[in-house]
Amino acid sequence: MAISDQGDYVALLLEGAQNILRDASKRDDLTKLNKLFTEVRSGDQMSIGMLELEANIDRARLLNAERYAKDHNATRLEVEHAMIVTLKKNGIELAPAFMHVADKFRPKRPLR
Repeated sequence: MAISDQGDYVALLLEGAQNILRDASKRDDLTKLNKLFTEVRSGDQMSIGMLELEANIDRARLLNAERYAKDHNATRLEVEHAMIVTLKKNGIELAPAFMHVADKFRPKRPLR
């Protein structure tokens, strides 16, 4: 997926998480999520949430490769799983419906 599409995808996941928390009246968790993905520490270029999410995506890719080496039919971890882990580590729980917030996403740009 092109870099700009990746950004759009993460934005869609964040919007979906916000909607799920708002619909469940989890205002405190919604505030935590918004702070996590807007607060940038001194010297960093990205928010705390984005840094943690990228680290969790990297871990998921590594686990996917290790699992695939053992079993070519292993179920892949997705970006949604990395987001769930990121939020859970920060005290935010999402409903299982989160796994489907980006089901209709279609990349707009060709992969180079």
